[in-house]
Amino acid sequence: MADFHIGQGHQGIGRCLDRQGSAPREQSAGINQVNDAVTQMGEVTQQNAALVEEAAGEADRQP
Repeated sequence: MADFHIGQGHQGIGRCLDRQGSAPREQSAGINQVNDAVTQMGEVTQQNAALVEEAAGEADRQP
């Protein structure tokens, strides 16, 4: 009976260690996704700024 409980405990510890091992990889992947999103937002912001400047230039040329 004691061997059964020890075996269950060992399996539980193994599952816990597996989760801890995958957590940094998952966190790293999440950080990379956030970084990609921020980069894309910066690019879109620059494109929008260029469009605003272009529109302002066109508006200045109107009589």
